[in-house]
Amino acid sequence: MGKASKIADKISRILHNTWMIKRVEQGWSHGPRLLKGQKKDPRIQEFDFISEEAQEEYDDMAYGIIEALCNGRELLSDLTELIMSGRG
Repeated sequence: MGKASKIADKISRILHNTWMIKRVEQGWSHGPRLLKGQKKDPRIQEFDFISEEAQEEYDDMAYGIIEALCNGRELLSDLTELIMSGRG
């Protein structure tokens, strides 16, 4: 696994965990299939146990974030400068 893949995997896991925590706080729990009325969702479990399809969706989002960050280097530079100058 290359460096970009490792970073994407970490981002994917963070995205999933953040989503899952919010759902649990809203009263959702794990279930064998999506049952909105009962607030059950099969994705409410550790990342390694969700479907491959769901993992791939998170991977797509993660690579999108990486691409946006790479393309937004100028913005990141401006933000860093702003923070370092004490105006942030």
